[in-house]
Amino acid sequence: MTTNATSQDTVDLTTPTRVVFSVSEAAKACRVDRKTITRKMDQLETAGAYKDDSGYWQIPVASLEEVGLRPGRPTPAPADTPKEPAPTGRSIEEWHQLEMQALRLQGERDVAIARAEGAERALAEASARANFVEHHMIAIEASPTATPPPRPSWRERRRAARKAENTPA
Repeated sequence: MTTNATSQDTVDLTTPTRVVFSVSEAAKACRVDRKTITRKMDQLETAGAYKDDSGYWQIPVASLEEVGLRPGRPTPAPADTPKEPAPTGRSIEEWHQLEMQALRLQGERDVAIARAEGAERALAEASARANFVEHHMIAIEASPTATPPPRPSWRERRRAARKAENTPA
């Protein structure tokens, strides 16, 4: 699989709000097996997934949703799955609505966590770059302005030593 250059040109990697997952992270977020993600990789690539400079897949949340995967929410159960009876006081439909709302909120929470982690990574990288620049600025400011004289070669040192031995004190 190759990366589509035109879709990669339009991807904004500097925006911390753009949530992307690796293959393993996407599988964990969608609560599916890693193989499920790799089987859908052609569809995901068409939907906007791409490989970064290191060769790792970067899968946006929108791409996962476009191919039918649901980050933060379990995939829908088959229609033939029997429903549990609702506890007293609420109808099955009310419980179903509450359940769907809880799943939606879990998905939003997972996306918010992923965005926060991305922002933390960006902040850590910026901090590391600032420390690097600060360290090198200190080194530049501390460097001597005049260079010391060159050290004499071993021959020059030997001649000077012999000359000192032969001269009377």
